[in-house]
Amino acid sequence: MVIDVSVDIAPAPLTLGKEREQWLKRAWDAIDESKLAELNRMMASIPSPTGEERQLAQTIVGIMNASGIDGFYQPMDDDQGNAVGRLPGVGAGADLLLYAPLDTAFSSNEEEECPWIGDRLPGEMTTNAYIRDG
Repeated sequence: MVIDVSVDIAPAPLTLGKEREQWLKRAWDAIDESKLAELNRMMASIPSPTGEERQLAQTIVGIMNASGIDGFYQPMDDDQGNAVGRLPGVGAGADLLLYAPLDTAFSSNEEEECPWIGDRLPGEMTTNAYIRDG
């Protein structure tokens, strides 16, 4: 006996309403793609293996402060900590926490990663980030 349990579950189209569509458009218009790409390249060029995220976190704090966001470094120990930024509101709404881990799965240190990863580190395991085709 075969039972067909397939169901067509196409999602309903998302409708935001006029006001929310305008919010979304303003948010997208505020993004400078080249600055965002450079920020991503810079962050990917800083090694941050698990437990050693301090340098990247402190760099992010500096970027937040330079951008007008109240940023501070929250140490956990000598080598790791959090980059915390706060945008003040008017106090009428809920707080929102955005969480994004800063650690990577590798150190980008060939002496530490080889020979178990291979004779040498592949390009994607280094911190020589670059921007290609925008």
